[in-house]
Amino acid sequence: MTPSIPDPAPPGEPPAPTSPKAAPRAALIALLLGPLAFSTGAFVFGGLLSPMARDLAVSVNAVAQLQTAFAVACALGGPALALASRALDRKALLIAVLLVLAAVHAGSALAPSYEVLLALRLLGGFVGALTVPLASTLAVALVPPELRGRALAVVAAGTALGLLIGIPVGSLVGAAFGWSAALWYTAGLSLLVAGSVAILVPPRAAPAAAAGGGGAAAALSRPLASLYLATLLAFAATFASIGLIGPIVTRLTGLTGGAVGLMQILIGIGSLLGLVLGARLADGVGRRALAPLFCAIAATQVLFAAGLSWAPPGLAGGLVFALAALPGAAALFASLPVVAADIARRAGGAATLAFALNGAMIFLGQGLGIGLGGAGFSALGLPGAAAAGAALATIGAVAAARLKA
Repeated sequence: MTPSIPDPAPPGEPPAPTSPKAAPRAALIALLLGPLAFSTGAFVFGGLLSPMARDLAVSVNAVAQLQTAFAVACALGGPALALASRALDRKALLIAVLLVLAAVHAGSALAPSYEVLLALRLLGGFVGALTVPLASTLAVALVPPELRGRALAVVAAGTALGLLIGIPVGSLVGAAFGWSAALWYTAGLSLLVAGSVAILVPPRAAPAAAAGGGGAAAALSRPLASLYLATLLAFAATFASIGLIGPIVTRLTGLTGGAVGLMQILIGIGSLLGLVLGARLADGVGRRALAPLFCAIAATQVLFAAGLSWAPPGLAGGLVFALAALPGAAALFASLPVVAADIARRAGGAATLAFALNGAMIFLGQGLGIGLGGAGFSALGLPGAAAAGAALATIGAVAAARLKA
């Protein structure tokens, strides 16, 4: 009996996977590690601001701005490099990006001044922004269409695990051996992931885009632009309050200092639960799930506003925080595979650029949310920040309800 031969993929599309029933788990795990390494390197020194400021002879606020610079560079670098590199092999490019990140982190550990460190952070953000788009493109190429949502949820889980594991471990390393050690740790992690991708991801999982298949016009089509808007609004709505998480946790629970980090674990747990839900929604109802997810985000922001207005600090306030933060994070992260799977379905050979543009919306959404939340805080106190988030989520729900399947 002659084995069947799959039809060739259309121009610009990655080849169909050889096993339509199950994704190659080892390759997907290697791709998951890419976002884990990237997110760890992006925020690893968040808990080491004071010793860094002392050693670099700058203010704590100046050190904090290194993370802002990284995020801005990511928003700019992802789309620009995705467009410029569309003719390059996806796997080789991901390995190169991870090696650059390793070099940047190592150089940052040795940086003699704040200015050099800032330049390296800008470079790391600009180049590293390709990590998640490339990992997503490769993951999509490894699975049949009906499993794209689950594969993309695996990739997104790398970011969540970075928040839950990678960054806390880096903080412990930095606290024990100095902030430079935390950066050496991220350099080693990036090298390890580069090796894992080289060994475990098939050599031609996602080749370069065909001529004309990965241009800006395809990635900027109206259906894709509506998905980018959904990502922007989802992150803006959530970060209107989460951007002020320290004061919010203290107001609701009375906790300060390191105890605030313990409450943030709820957000990490919610994000992982959301990815599981989002994978099922992506492979099931698709973009029709976005409107209900926005409604859930709006509801959690309203709960935040109510709790910040009336709940007494302590047990009652802590319960409000848990009931708002965990479901809110779950709804936000559930939207990621839903949006990503629809991008993969619509973008074709422009997938990497489309994923990069969507990634830029994540960073811009965070900045927009923090800015509007800050404005609400200035006008109405902490409840005003959550009210701004609820308003943004409501706008997102209306926009998502008007999306066509």
